Amino acid sequence: MATDKYFALIPFTWTACNNRPLTFASTSLLFKTMIISFLNYQADEYMEGVVTPNLGGSVANARKQIGDLFIRDVPDDLDKPVYGRLAQFIKHVLADEDVASASFWDRKHLEQKLRAFLLAHVDQIEGNFSFEAQSDKDMFSSASRTFHNWVHTTSAYHTPCPLLFPRLPIMLDFLDFSATTMPTPACSSSSIDDRKHVLFELAEYEQAALEEALRRLRKEAEGPGITPAVARAERRKMAVWDMFVDVTNLYGQI
Repeated sequence: MATDKYFALIPFTWTACNNRPLTFASTSLLFKTMIISFLNYQADEYMEGVVTPNLGGSVANARKQIGDLFIRDVPDDLDKPVYGRLAQFIKHVLADEDVASASFWDRKHLEQKLRAFLLAHVDQIEGNFSFEAQSDKDMFSSASRTFHNWVHTTSAYHTPCPLLFPRLPIMLDFLDFSATTMPTPACSSSSIDDRKHVLFELAEYEQAALEEALRRLRKEAEGPGITPAVARAERRKMAVWDMFVDVTNLYGQI
């Protein structure tokens, strides 16, 4: 894959969001999150640059091939063109040492998110095919869903955040305490501004809900009967979760 801006962007976002509030997450945890972020970008490039040209305009086979990689043992070789490399990516994520030591349900949760991550890329490719098949490129009239729905499903699932989310608690236990865009319809500038304003208000509402959830989570960690040692450990975990949220918000701004 060609060198891209994310090679410099990934270390900056994680170290900046770690150092700014003095979280001081372990270097091992930060290194792991950077590697996962890097692999996510590489997987995105691979789906766009290698998988898409080999689909022949149809995504049905891609969904089947990716699904098959999760219902049988992932092969060690790369005999299968295109999907052999994805098999190696899946194995690398699921066979990592911290994942191998996690509970069955944590591993299952990560596997489900990884599958959704790859299939969301296929959904995005299908949407791109639909747009390219249109004679009129000024408006995405063949979209199978609303823009709001796309933002909360396909767009959300093929970003690094949902894949990192189930990895973070595993890495916290294992490491920290041991040391493409969818085409949008063309319309007037005022209409675009109005829609941006509505979407921004919706995003602010969801951000407020997230902050409230985090506040309640902190309250649970500080409840009666919690020993000082457990309280310190829980505060430590919350500091790392806050860093995770900061990184996600920063990427949203970027």
